[in-house]
Amino acid sequence: MVVGELVANVLVHAGTNIDLSVVWNLGALRLAVRDYGPALRFQSVSAFDLHEPGLAVVARLTRAFGVLPAADGGRLLWAVLEAPRSKPGPIRSCSLTDGALWSCV
Repeated sequence: MVVGELVANVLVHAGTNIDLSVVWNLGALRLAVRDYGPALRFQSVSAFDLHEPGLAVVARLTRAFGVLPAADGGRLLWAVLEAPRSKPGPIRSCSLTDGALWSCV
């Protein structure tokens, strides 16, 4: 849900191609969506309209989120979620079948 809201926000406000990064490290899931819109002056998180439904959802579901200007224009919208490591489960083997469906055993 958080990834979808971050992507939707960037697409609505920038309307450019995006890069999506999802990284798990030390019990935290770090999400980032970067756009390639025209250069924006720095905006703090408080500048967001948190009454916008999507960012209100992001604020409720994440430990932290914000926006950073990209050096070559555009911005990076990021969020951090708690994601503690669970006990390892059985190793599963997955493969692409029928050209579109994943099959895991």
